[in-house]
Amino acid sequence: MSEAEEPRVVTVGRGRRDYVPGVSLEWLADADLTPGSGMTLGRAQFEPGSSNPEHYHPNCHELVFVAEGTIEHTLGSKTVTLSAGSLLHVPQGVRHRAINVGEDTATLLVAFSSEARQTVFLDDAEG
Repeated sequence: MSEAEEPRVVTVGRGRRDYVPGVSLEWLADADLTPGSGMTLGRAQFEPGSSNPEHYHPNCHELVFVAEGTIEHTLGSKTVTLSAGSLLHVPQGVRHRAINVGEDTATLLVAFSSEARQTVFLDDAEG
């Protein structure tokens, strides 16, 4: 079996972490963690009332699956409420952000159509 064919296992707690106040994000698959996979996968946890900054992805689509909790997700000028078991498609280049509107931690799985996901935070792009 070649190195490219070897199983690559990344377990929760052993990925790469990012954090903004109230939101922790652990990357489990991307170009560094799972080279050649062609996608990015992360697990995000939003404390009650917390949100991520408005942003967009210029090079990929995003899928957001709500595993636990309730979030409001704004895409452009539209807002949808998602509860556990809901999946949302965020098209490439669309501005979006999520806020936990529930009383408990919301856990989301986020998948991207590129292993080299790019993110542009609007505060950075506009300020």
